[in-house]
Amino acid sequence: MFASRPYLPALCMALILGMAACESDGPTASTSPALKGKGQGSPPSKIITASPDYTSFPSPLVLEGGSFNYNIDIANGHQQTSEVWVELRLEQGGTFTAPNKSRRLDTFHVSCGLGDGVLPRNSTCHMTRSGLASNAADGFGTLVASAGTDTWIATYWYQGFDNPVQLGFTFRGVSLDVQ
Repeated sequence: MFASRPYLPALCMALILGMAACESDGPTASTSPALKGKGQGSPPSKIITASPDYTSFPSPLVLEGGSFNYNIDIANGHQQTSEVWVELRLEQGGTFTAPNKSRRLDTFHVSCGLGDGVLPRNSTCHMTRSGLASNAADGFGTLVASAGTDTWIATYWYQGFDNPVQLGFTFRGVSLDVQ
């Protein structure tokens, strides 16, 4: 059954276990059969996704440079979901799953007109948010200037305010200046 689609058993197992695949700027539809026709970094099937508009971020980001505005879309391809929240972090060094340094840029409950953290059924919720790149923000390690080879914005999305379950993440390399 899976002979012509070798990626399906792993995808089906991830869906059965309730895990969401991650996004990155790595694999693309041209390099991964699992992404064919789905756009860069998008697995074939996800229910809730968070997609920052990286073109709305300052370039480079300025550490201790004050707050900035950015845009983000949170999409829900399924039933109405409550207690959905998003966290953006500025991370450096190590790996995407275990950075050496990590500071919060922004954390928020989705606000899509149906109440705190409620994501409407089959919808995309567009939000404009404010972020701050600072070593005083919640996190660990001291961020330093970087040309972007070891620094990224990581976006994580969760369900549950008291006992959160990570639904997915995405990341994008950025340059970081220090004011």
